[in-house]
Order: sequence, then structure tokens, then C-alpha cells
Amino acid sequence: MNSKELAKEVKKELNSLDYVFTNKEIESCIDVFIGILKEKIIDGEEVKLSNFGVFSSIVKKERIGRNPKTGEEIIIPERKMPKFRFLPSFKKEAIDNLN
Repeated sequence: MNSKELAKEVKKELNSLDYVFTNKEIESCIDVFIGILKEKIIDGEEVKLSNFGVFSSIVKKERIGRNPKTGEEIIIPERKMPKFRFLPSFKKEAIDNLN
């Protein structure tokens, strides 16, 4: 599913609740949501979505790696990485419904 398809699904759900939005308005809301999510993760904040999961960032420590072509050891510097963790309640529900 891409963002346009997601917007259509959101619009269908909201329209069934007597809210009327255009696809463009919903796409804009999704874009704003993703923008805020990125900003918060970059700033080092956690974003917890109830019954779904937690978006955060972690710091990967400096480590020694290896160039696959030459076998030469290289130092991979410390860096920040985005992280997502499903909440146990969502994980259980998803597993139960997938089986």
C-alpha cells in the first residue's frame, strides 16, 4: 500500500463517520504526520502510537567492519539510526489474525 492508497482508505473510514474530506486534504494530513514523526525522531524524541508501536532513534557505536572486496578492515563511525518497535498488544493481535 502506498500513501495515495492509504489516503483513500482513511477517506473511506472518515466518510463512513460523516466527515467529508478530499483525497488531497487527507494526503496532506498524512504528509504532515510523517514530517512531524521524522522531526521528532531526528530530535531524539520517542513517538508512541497507542496500540501500535514506538518510533525512536538509537546510537550505533563505532565498530570495525570489513571491505567486502578487499577484506581490509575499516572503522565504521558512530551514527544515529531510526528504530521502530511494535507494542506487545499489537504484535499479539497481528500474530493471532495472521494465523
